[in-house]
Amino acid sequence: MEPLFEELAARGHQLTVFTCFPHKSPIPNLREIDVSHRWPRTVSNFSIGLIKSTMSNPFKTSIFMMDIEFNVCKHVLPDENVKQVFESTEHFDLVMTETFSADCFVPFAYKFNAP
Repeated sequence: MEPLFEELAARGHQLTVFTCFPHKSPIPNLREIDVSHRWPRTVSNFSIGLIKSTMSNPFKTSIFMMDIEFNVCKHVLPDENVKQVFESTEHFDLVMTETFSADCFVPFAYKFNAP
């Protein structure tokens, strides 16, 4: 989703992004909150190819994915920077998530009354 974020920022939109892969140089209009220190190492090395090559059973793959999603929520949500955003009075027009199907970030949309 990085190209989308970069283009939105280039068009003047203000973005706040939780990421494990922050840009090396700051991008105007793009506030990146680095959560890589909270991210399970296995997720950083994760790829669809890895799943296809190591888990041929779709049921086992589903369980594997649910475990990753649970761990992402468990490790990232307690981060102080993430909590600061959630507890803030900032205004957001839109909340987008891209962590497989980890629903733990959906409350951000509710809290900020944003689609």
